[in-house]
Amino acid sequence: TGDMEYATTNLYQYSNTALYGCGENLETMAQNIQSYARRAFQCNQRSNWMTFVILHQLTLDLMGIEENAFAPYSNATTEDSYFARCVEDNALSLCRLICCKKKYGAFFQGDLDAAAKVYEQSQDFPIGSTGRLVNILVSTFIDGLIGFFFARKHRDDEAKWTNVGQDAIESLRKWVRSSEWNFSNKLYLLEAEFYFLNEDDERAMACYNASIKSAREHRFVH
Repeated sequence: TGDMEYATTNLYQYSNTALYGCGENLETMAQNIQSYARRAFQCNQRSNWMTFVILHQLTLDLMGIEENAFAPYSNATTEDSYFARCVEDNALSLCRLICCKKKYGAFFQGDLDAAAKVYEQSQDFPIGSTGRLVNILVSTFIDGLIGFFFARKHRDDEAKWTNVGQDAIESLRKWVRSSEWNFSNKLYLLEAEFYFLNEDDERAMACYNASIKSAREHRFVH
């Protein structure tokens, strides 16, 4: 079972990277991840099995397919009920994974209010400060975009959301020191949003252009 454990773990890392970082075809990914989930379930790799189900649900959500990825294993289980169980069991890694998935889906479906609610919810399950995992990197980047989006509304909570954006910038600045290739385009974009918030249009435009240039040069085609 040791080999099967590592095999399913590697499949999860591949699926996670393909979805959050590489822009793979969603229909193909949905089929592949569903088959990985079934295999992990058959081989009693329960922890990895659930990570596949969560990622499968993400592919369905992004394609606009109203289907419950948990249903083949339990008709009574939904993502929300499983999340509640994870919270009750203090399964922090799964709680973080579900929050990351829900925030990513809401953001790319254009529902910034829902994304902000998931951000608030996710603060009970901090992910730490590492850019090693693609979903954590992208989640932190999205936090910054959410923060500056709501800060621009100039409501009573402007300072809170500005701090969310600035915290994301600080994380990206730290990660850029390790890999300018991977992180500089994202850092420039968040800095542009910060300057735009503060009505510094000249610096904002310079950072927007720098982000585009960095993404192009470093082959971030999406």
